[in-house]
Amino acid sequence: MGENIFITGACGYIGGSIIASFAHVKDGLLAKATIHAAVRSEEQAQSLTKNNVVAAKIDLNNPYALAGYMIRNDVSIIVHTATSIDGDIAHNLIEALKRRREANGKKACFIHNSGLSAFDESTGWPFGHVRDTDPVYFLEKQCTDTYVVREVDVLVAEQTESAGLTGLIVLPSSLYGRGGGTWNQTTLLLPALIRTAIANRQVFKFARDKEILLTHISDLTTFYIQIVEAVLQKRALPAGTSGYYFTVSHSARWWEILDRLAIAMHNRGLVDEPTAKTWPDDAFAAEALDLPVNLTLTMWDSSPKVSCLNKDLIGWKPVWDRERLLESLDEEIENYLELARSKDSP
Repeated sequence: MGENIFITGACGYIGGSIIASFAHVKDGLLAKATIHAAVRSEEQAQSLTKNNVVAAKIDLNNPYALAGYMIRNDVSIIVHTATSIDGDIAHNLIEALKRRREANGKKACFIHNSGLSAFDESTGWPFGHVRDTDPVYFLEKQCTDTYVVREVDVLVAEQTESAGLTGLIVLPSSLYGRGGGTWNQTTLLLPALIRTAIANRQVFKFARDKEILLTHISDLTTFYIQIVEAVLQKRALPAGTSGYYFTVSHSARWWEILDRLAIAMHNRGLVDEPTAKTWPDDAFAAEALDLPVNLTLTMWDSSPKVSCLNKDLIGWKPVWDRERLLESLDEEIENYLELARSKDSP
């Protein structure tokens, strides 16, 4: 009999892609596991049936319902991708898994999906370069009040440790690529720039050309397959206040990406010029991208300095690199157009 794994954010970009990737695993202990997915509607539940998932219409703000579900279904692993900024939901899930552990004495693991924006100076990170083998928890704890993602990371590290759970925090860089889930298949980063370029007949770039860290969604789902398999195999992994795992496929420079994007969009007749122009100002960019100015800068003008070392403990080797990204930009445009058409169709 396989283990039971509960995934939140199952219809989101990350969670949906993880579920789809888990469904294709044919070997190892993960292949024998039963996947449970938290959903908010019957329509979402129906969309997951093809992935052989047990859909649970459950309120993540209801700790009693969550605890009951974990105990009844003997859930041993929670993969939490629904939100990295809501500490109450993280607390509820950790408490629910703790109740299950207390009920039958079996070990349990809580995996929290966060993000590397926690380590960028634009979000108030004061310590510069950081490795995931450094005392990241103690550094984050000194600056939780300036960025909610760090606050929730610290909560997860502390509460999983005190609850006797294996707590792992996965922190990907900015994501790109078409998701594999049944609901939301787009991330914000490149699709928002493509949408804005179409609306303005012009590709825009920020005044500063920054090197950014990127992770393709397929590389991230491979990481999740490997780390969950490692947990199922009961391998000793850094956890709790030491359980930070950074994921980066590669780096690239923004201007290079946007100059290539401008050429690809011009070839399709979507913009008037094959070159990217600088945004007139941050306020114009924020309005065009339909986001607050501070979030716009966090999303597109951040460049955390990190080293990913703990990935070697599970054998993760990303397959996407800078050149493959640049060569795939026309595919990114096609994916955006296809998904936009499907959204507009009745």
